[in-house]
Amino acid sequence: MVKLFYIIILFNLFSLYLFAQPQVNLTIDDNWLNIKVLGLETHCFANYKVDISIQNNNLLVFLKDTSLQKCKSNCNIDLEININQIPQGNYNIQIYNEELQQYGYNKDTRKLIYKKDFKVTENFSRSPLSFDFKQSYCTNTNEVLNGLEIYPNPISSKLTIRFELKSRSDINFKILNFLGKEVLSLERKNLSAGINTITLDADNLQPGMYIAKLNTSNGQSFSVKLLWSK
Repeated sequence: MVKLFYIIILFNLFSLYLFAQPQVNLTIDDNWLNIKVLGLETHCFANYKVDISIQNNNLLVFLKDTSLQKCKSNCNIDLEININQIPQGNYNIQIYNEELQQYGYNKDTRKLIYKKDFKVTENFSRSPLSFDFKQSYCTNTNEVLNGLEIYPNPISSKLTIRFELKSRSDINFKILNFLGKEVLSLERKNLSAGINTITLDADNLQPGMYIAKLNTSNGQSFSVKLLWSK
């Protein structure tokens, strides 16, 4: 009976580990590699960057959340990486998810989320290794929300605002620069009670610090500090 008890505990721990891992799909074509990391658990302000290097036939991919502000709502994101000009050879790809103190985490951690052997058979160019990267918006966000959330932060060309209304209301949203000048504004009428999400264009903002403010016709008021960095 005791042995069975420990087996059940180990099984449950393994199941938690298994389901916490994101799904990773690889597509290899000549010296080009496409990586899709699906369902990576993070927070709704997450702003990921990627570092890639080759060391002793290990292709190392480091995913790191560089957002300086963390929100209370957890969510899942998808990441897609295209790596070009991989030299001919046999490789072991290792993908790590990093949390670093310099970006507001309590301590530096590095978690291996995927590894696999693969082979590059063609060698078309001696050009340096290159890659491009994109991050999806949050999906499956939990609905625990307190105030105004804006992501990603630091913001990019588009930003998403999330807020919870106590009752049906009009809203006025604006972004102010460091001098208090309004640089972006948005109004919406008759929004329903509960959590609302709006995505808007921020291409015209210049790099710097900003304050975002949201006021509602039912008396709610929120503000958040933002960082824009090209």
